[in-house]
Amino acid sequence: MKKSIASIHRGARGLFLQHNAFMLQRIGDGADAPRSLASFRGVLIAAGISLAFWAGVAQVVF
Repeated sequence: MKKSIASIHRGARGLFLQHNAFMLQRIGDGADAPRSLASFRGVLIAAGISLAFWAGVAQVVF
């Protein structure tokens, strides 16, 4: 049991790092683009994906 919990935490940490790198890249792409409705919509979509991702991780870990 301890081994599987440690494995889940290690996997969640890897996903966390990958996800953060993706989000930083996404936000950087949005910051370089002109401030328009389309770039704002992209940031909102990325934020929604982030929230859904962390809700899923929370359900698995806790």
